[in-house]
Amino acid sequence: MNCPQCKKPNSPDAKSCSSCGLIFTPNQTTGATFNYQPRPTGMGESETIVQNFIQAERILCDQDDCRANKISAVKNATYCPYCTKILPLPAGFILGQDQRWQIESNLSNGKAGMSRVYLATDRSNGHKIVIKEMLDEQTRPQSEKQIYIDHLRNEAEVMGSLVQLRSVPNLIFPYTIYGPRHFFAMQYIEGDDLDTLVKNGSLDVNTVVNFAVSTCDVLTILHNFKPPIIHRDIKPENLRLGKDGFLRLMDFGIARTMRVNTKLTRGVGTPGYVAGEQHDGSAETRSDLFSLSATLFYLLGKQVPDNPNYWRAGALRHYNNTVSPELEEVILANLNADANERYSTADEFKQDLKQGRMTKTVYGYRCNHPNPRQNIYCRVEGFPVRGEMRECRKPHCPNLYPLRGRFCPICGTPAEE
Repeated sequence: MNCPQCKKPNSPDAKSCSSCGLIFTPNQTTGATFNYQPRPTGMGESETIVQNFIQAERILCDQDDCRANKISAVKNATYCPYCTKILPLPAGFILGQDQRWQIESNLSNGKAGMSRVYLATDRSNGHKIVIKEMLDEQTRPQSEKQIYIDHLRNEAEVMGSLVQLRSVPNLIFPYTIYGPRHFFAMQYIEGDDLDTLVKNGSLDVNTVVNFAVSTCDVLTILHNFKPPIIHRDIKPENLRLGKDGFLRLMDFGIARTMRVNTKLTRGVGTPGYVAGEQHDGSAETRSDLFSLSATLFYLLGKQVPDNPNYWRAGALRHYNNTVSPELEEVILANLNADANERYSTADEFKQDLKQGRMTKTVYGYRCNHPNPRQNIYCRVEGFPVRGEMRECRKPHCPNLYPLRGRFCPICGTPAEE
């Protein structure tokens, strides 16, 4: 029987590899029947065994269960013997074919989902950077592993296309493979995310509105790409206030381009911040506006608006009476379950946030006649009242019509099936 990690031969009844120390489990398809259990802690002799186990220059796994049970592996191991996830790189490790990056610390602390994040030093210039590594798993099927790889590669590609934006960390080095590790390098933003700031104390209304305006600026750029880029995971933890006072949008791991007639992955995003259409695999630019407004609700009310009861007038002011009814109306407009009732664009949302009240009258896109905000087409000339357009779904129909339109006015094809 060959070890699945180091490939060295072992006896058929071996419980662990005699070369690298990997403890065999049934799901490693090695033929071994031994089922490894975490060592108990806090029980006298067992505690001593664990301490000796760790002190022999072994690597501690950083995943929650393993960390609680002080699970470790020999220093030349790649995967954890218990959870089978790839082990963290130790401080001082030199990464890359050209030995460019030196690991300083693990920033994830076991809380990573699909990836692990390190603080590192770029040895070519001495700058601090962030290394984002795919959290591989030894027993993960190749088809599932490919999904993780695609997410990491996509994130690097999206960030690489946004190098001109100060609101997004710069991509330092694109997606690459080094041995069993998949990673990319990006700019290190020293500072706190907005979730941390809220937990450390309340944020005043003007500060939160300024954060929202900054986020709308970057969303306007993302959504104006052809095809648009949808972030799909806007939440307080993904908005970081740098020491330079500048707010940045982080974590593009599930960001995707919005292509006509293309379904996206269902169920992605963070509960409480995900619009219904995004959960169903039909995310669009207004899905990001829903997530941003849910974020604003949390920043001002310290409550995640995870059910429709929070989407009603007075709900936000119940938790924060310094929010005006007019500003609350602007924020709650994007928490509507029907995307057609939200703001059409991030720029439109931004303008109403800045003035602190909802614009009730809009003008025809081409005719300039005044119309109620809810109108899709001008009641006088019939021209769209918004500039944001979508392509008709019907092949060979060249028409463009408003994003909020439910039917193509030329051929009558529904916007959604």
